[in-house]
Amino acid sequence: MEHRGIRYTIHVGIARRQYRVVIHPDEVEMPANKIFLSRKDAEDYAQLMIDRWLSKRKMVNERR
Repeated sequence: MEHRGIRYTIHVGIARRQYRVVIHPDEVEMPANKIFLSRKDAEDYAQLMIDRWLSKRKMVNERR
């Protein structure tokens, strides 16, 4: 799936309602985070991770 042009994946975990969220900015896999909520919450969390990553990247570029 994609959010703001950055790909992310959600993997189903072993336990019930367990998901692993991974974002792929610049085609590099970032560390995964486990989510113990619904799949919709996992998707929302992935989009939040991407938004945070983009804002950090924007701040670094503004400093240069």
